[in-house]
Amino acid sequence: LVDLRPIWTFEPDIEILTGIVRRQLDLPESFPCVVKFLAEGAFNKVYSVQCGNNTDVVVRVTLPVQPRLKTLRECATIQYIKHHTEIPAPLVFRYSVQRDDPLRFEWMIMERVAGTKVKDQWRHMSWLKKQLLVHKIVAYLSQLFRNRFNQLGNIYAPKDIQEMTTEDKPDTVLLGAEHSCDKSGFVVGEIVSLPFFYDDHWSIGVFRGPYKHSRDWLTAYLQLAIHDAEKMKEEDDKEDSSKEFTENSAKLGVRMLRLLPSIFPADNPEEYVLHHQDLSSNNMMVDENYDLSGIIDWECVHTVPLWLACQLPQFLRGQERESPPPFAADFENQYYEQAYYDDIEIHEKTCLREYFLEEMKRVCPEWVSVHDTSDIKADFEFAVSVCTVRGYGLCIDEWLDAVENGEKPDSLREDL
Repeated sequence: LVDLRPIWTFEPDIEILTGIVRRQLDLPESFPCVVKFLAEGAFNKVYSVQCGNNTDVVVRVTLPVQPRLKTLRECATIQYIKHHTEIPAPLVFRYSVQRDDPLRFEWMIMERVAGTKVKDQWRHMSWLKKQLLVHKIVAYLSQLFRNRFNQLGNIYAPKDIQEMTTEDKPDTVLLGAEHSCDKSGFVVGEIVSLPFFYDDHWSIGVFRGPYKHSRDWLTAYLQLAIHDAEKMKEEDDKEDSSKEFTENSAKLGVRMLRLLPSIFPADNPEEYVLHHQDLSSNNMMVDENYDLSGIIDWECVHTVPLWLACQLPQFLRGQERESPPPFAADFENQYYEQAYYDDIEIHEKTCLREYFLEEMKRVCPEWVSVHDTSDIKADFEFAVSVCTVRGYGLCIDEWLDAVENGEKPDSLREDL
């Protein structure tokens, strides 16, 4: 297969970055300002900024995987969240989508979220702190749940869209005054998410929204999956196992397209909410007291139907374990020690899932009601997302058999 993953053909220039920071933050030349590489993700490089004793700023430089739109909608989404919820998302101070400047990349100057990842601190957090973390997440998700939209797509600021050329402007729908903030109104527009721009997907002619019905979004999503399967079929190495897999993946996609209208009827009115689909322990930060200090990674957040938003957050998903492992203090090696703490975490999250649903039922009963009646739809979306992943086809086929026969299938997400 041709590898179309984005790569850095050259490194961002630190000296140019430092100059950008100085200009954007109005720092005099005599004031110390040091920019250093900090971390790297799939599409971004992050740089720490030290201005005198201030280390509360980072610069994020991004590859042009979805030019302009990816940066613009992240900035607008964070602005919306900061105004309409209490979620501790990082502030965006300045941004640019102009790639004709000396840096030649899009960039954002952002607040640096203090603390460390929940993933790295979980073992050290007390049970009370873990419950308080869940309590906070329930509060934030319920706030998002109460802000409803009538379109599925990404949020943009109108001023950013107006500055784009006619050729580059995405389709948008203006949101009502209840969605405005002090500085801006908002629109819902073209979706910018990983399945829609990864590999060669940015160039495939599917409808990218905004969507009035989630079935139209899933149709486009499936068309991209079928495209992947067909491309793999054309480019495989003619090995029987590979050929069978790619053919089955394409058939799965077509089968789900046929089933789509019966699960998502066109005449069913839908509402949408903003949803962070990767609310994992990697994207939540805690301070030195193990209190939640920030939630990061808003770059692919868009509005989704209620049935998808009302699912357990990523950090609480996993295996079931009703009782903790027997207490142990001495271990033969690191493997046994890690396995012991993994079992403790599985048990804790089993209990915390129950606590999450109890707390959510108290705070926002409608959320739990939607959660309890959304299994088929949520499983269908999951099937779409993994139908071209090797090893998943048989389980998806069996799940589709049960749905088509009018049976209540086991949860596909739990089985896989």
